[in-house]
Formats: sequence, C-alpha cells, structure tokens
Amino acid sequence: MNTMPAATTTPRTAIVGLPPEYSYPGDTEFWWRDTTSQAANLGASFITRSLMRQLNADWVPLSADPREVAERYDSVVLSLATHLHRRRDVSPLVEFVEAVGRPVHAFSLGVEDYVGEPDLSEYHLDETVVRLLRTAAEHGPLGCRGEWSAEVLTAHGFQNVVPFGCPSVFWQLTRDLRVMEPPNDPDGDVLGVFHRSLVDALPLLDEVGVWLGQDFQDEAILTNHLDSDRLLQQKNRAFFGRHPDADAFRSRARAQGLWMGSFDRWLAMLASARVVVGPRLHGCVAALTHGVPALLLTRDLRGREVAGSLGLPHFPLAEAALLPPEQMVDELVAAIDLDTLRAGYSAAFDSYSSLLGGLGLSHRLELNAATAPV
Repeated sequence: MNTMPAATTTPRTAIVGLPPEYSYPGDTEFWWRDTTSQAANLGASFITRSLMRQLNADWVPLSADPREVAERYDSVVLSLATHLHRRRDVSPLVEFVEAVGRPVHAFSLGVEDYVGEPDLSEYHLDETVVRLLRTAAEHGPLGCRGEWSAEVLTAHGFQNVVPFGCPSVFWQLTRDLRVMEPPNDPDGDVLGVFHRSLVDALPLLDEVGVWLGQDFQDEAILTNHLDSDRLLQQKNRAFFGRHPDADAFRSRARAQGLWMGSFDRWLAMLASARVVVGPRLHGCVAALTHGVPALLLTRDLRGREVAGSLGLPHFPLAEAALLPPEQMVDELVAAIDLDTLRAGYSAAFDSYSSLLGGLGLSHRLELNAATAPV
C-alpha cells in the first residue's frame, strides 16, 4: 500500500526511522531484528510526530519505493532516539537512505539508556550506526541531546555537532515555553509516568494513584496483552528476581496502571493532567510541551543529559524513594523549577532553529506565541 502523498513542486521533507504510532509486534525476538521501524515506545513516536509538525513533513515507511521517495522529497530527516548505541543494528535504515540518495539529516541523537561509563570517549558505536551518521554528516551538522552524546560523536570523528536536547521539546513551536504553575495542593492531582525502575520506590507508587504506561515493558507489566511473549516475560522475571518487593510491586502496578495503547490516547492523558511526575523522559516532555508542569525522576545518564541540556525539572529517583511518604508528593511537585526550564528551553530553541535554518530546511519554529497551538 502506498502511504505517500502525490508528487508536489513544493520542497518537501520525508521523516524516516521511528514510526508515529506504537507498533510493537508482540514478539521480542522479532522486534529486536529492527527496533527502529517497530517502535515499542510511545515516547519515540512523540519524537517523530514532533519532527513532522515542526518541518511540515511526512513520515515515510522503509517499505516505500526509494525511487518514489527521491522523486517526491528534497531531503530526509532521521527520527532516532537512543541510537548512539553499541548493539543497535540499523542496516535497514542505512540501505533505505542510501537508495533514496537525497540529503540526510539527524537531530535527535542520544546515547543509549543506562550507560554508566565515566569516559564515553571509549564507547564504541555499532558499525551500522556510524555508517548511517556518516551519510548524514555529509550534509551538515548532527544534532544531539547533550554533552555526553556529543562526546560519543566526537570520539567517532564527527566534529560538527550541535547539542540542544531533543526536538520533541519544541512542540509548541515558540521560543517562550508556556507551562502552568504547579498546583499548591497537588494531593490527588498527580499523574505518574510508569517505568519498572519504580520497584525501587514502592512508596511513591502508592502515593501517586494512577500510572501511565509508555512502552512494551510497561504493557507487559500493566496488562496481560503480552503474556505469550515468552522472551519478554523471561527478561522481566530476571529484572525483578533480585527485588524482595517485586510481587507487591507488580500487583499494585497492575491495579494502578493505565495502558492507553494508541499515541493519541496516551498524549491526551498527559495533556489533560494537572501535574505529571515519574521516570519517563518523553512522558514528562510531552506533558510540559502541552502546558502541564512535570518532574522527571532521573534514573540513568540519558535522563540526566537531557535535563541538563534543557533545564528540565528533575529529581533523582533514588532520592525520591527516600522521602517521607506523607511528604513525598508535595516535595516532588515543589521541586518543579519552571524558571530554569524556560531559560534552558529558550537557549536550546535558538540552537535548534539556527541548525534547521543553516541546513536550509523549511520549518515552523518562527510562529508567534499567539498563533502557535499548544
């Protein structure tokens, strides 16, 4: 089925990589063969949709005919996430963009989750990732999430790198980020963004009544939809095996968790919240970009990197777990620092818009605050 629009004389951008809708195939072994095209995370879809919105672009699947893509589009933008990775094979993406033969650009590059090496100059990317990025670097700077991702890129010979955060942060399209002030009395108004690392913060799970799932691991914990995915169930059992509270955690998570399934329902839930807290980066970013105050509970280098680049309100998950339960929600909501966020956001917006302009890409970031919808 041809999903592309008819040819046009107007310069057009094609987005390839992460799809705009959750598309986990229900089989971890099958998914692992191409983790980019089969998005297993609604946050990844938010990156793609943000790029489509900002660049007035179309998403194009890798099943499209490269010759038709070359005829209809002037440039290709890669929608990526934690693709600065030592074990992620992106061969299908490499082969596709090379066959298209149009200028390729990459802005959403980030180092993989849970990296703990203090010296990232010794971190070696998968050879297919390097090949993909070399193709993009031929046409201009690479954009990335922050200083650690920039360090990895520089160590692999990429000198023209612009760290600014993630494109998804600029959903509002304006230089001045509009976010409501956190409620003075947040009791009962906090929506949690779920991750299995909350097993180390069981009191927080109780204090926040509703938790929204975001990826396939959440779906496996919060529902019985993926009970037949044996490898995934095995991996989850291995993760929880060392936790004495694992059974209690899974029981409470199932009772308090929400799995929305579709991107639109997930985003609508975040946009309608009064305040959002939790260890999901793009769940918090999606809330903030829809005017909802949010606090990211950092659990890995990736979250700390983006928080540092953009001034995102953040608090270490390990420290949150130690707060007195009766004060936990109040203290976390009080930690939402919107002034630091606005300053960091404006600087990052300038870097991103300059990057797009320098590459000659048409974009919508010049819209005035009065006309840009939240």
